Amino acid sequence: MRRIKYLDVTNALIADIRSGRFKHGDRMYSRSELMNLYKIGSVTAVAVQNELAGRGYISKMQGSGSYVIYDGEHFASRLDAGVIPTPEKIIELRSVASGVKRSRYSARLYEEIDRQVADRALANYEISRYSWQNISDDVIEPVRRDPKAAYFVTSGGTFSTWHNISVLINPLVHNVTIDNVYPASNAVVADMYYTMETLIDFMRAHGCERFIHAKYFMEGGLFYENEGAFASTHYCEKLGLECRMIDSGKCADIVAALRAGHGKKTGLLFTKDIAAVIFRKATSDENLPEYMLGAMGEEEAEKDHSIRLATVLQDFPALVSTALDLLVSPPSIHKKLIRVKGIFKTIRL
Repeated sequence: MRRIKYLDVTNALIADIRSGRFKHGDRMYSRSELMNLYKIGSVTAVAVQNELAGRGYISKMQGSGSYVIYDGEHFASRLDAGVIPTPEKIIELRSVASGVKRSRYSARLYEEIDRQVADRALANYEISRYSWQNISDDVIEPVRRDPKAAYFVTSGGTFSTWHNISVLINPLVHNVTIDNVYPASNAVVADMYYTMETLIDFMRAHGCERFIHAKYFMEGGLFYENEGAFASTHYCEKLGLECRMIDSGKCADIVAALRAGHGKKTGLLFTKDIAAVIFRKATSDENLPEYMLGAMGEEEAEKDHSIRLATVLQDFPALVSTALDLLVSPPSIHKKLIRVKGIFKTIRL
């Protein structure tokens, strides 16, 4: 007898789904049930499940099984239509991992979210807190999606991506991320292009003739590191200015680049103001040529009275307000990226 291949089984199940034998929301056969019903091996059964999921007929829920999501339209057709119903509730996915809890940025962000949610009287707003204990090697998608909910993902990084991946990469789930960009997500981010252009213009007005962008000086914030580096080099190129990229993360390389300025005053750019603070402290005993510091600010530098810095602070009220507007009223464009300009500020200049 000819061995049944996974596509034969897949096509048979698709026919059952399209005929209405399996309806939207019904539980699909488990791996062991597929093996018994169709006399196939474990590897073939998994291939069948993956094929059905990849073609938009089922959704695989870790620890719960597979469920039919086909409802008479192909996945691609619904995606092209871009129709998102108004959500009945908003679920915020908030990290309470120790590193996030200690972050001044996270504290200010969560404080602003709580304030605006209270001001708007969003009675249908829930907060789902998670930490490292929610994730293990065999649990990749711990978030159980609610089809009637919009999701607000407020923490970035690898940890949060793993926890929230089931809502972040599904283009049919209405979700909004803040301070990061993921596939298939609406995103609200600080405008790094505005930040770098504003800092460069200010530094030029104060005598800087060349620029250095110190990339990867600190861990974390990969999105902003890359966007900031591109923004500064692109803008300097447009203006006909030198902008040297230092991406080793080493103080010594930045110092060497500063000393290679041949008497020109240098504008030294960092993505985060805390990186500028650390660099200034690490090189306090160095006899360096004249330079100015600039960075996207989180008000870290204000705590150190030895730092002179030009910053563009993140506008937390505007970031949160924009994100909540997107959550409450889904955009006509299926997924949007909105950049929010910051607030220019100088510290002891």
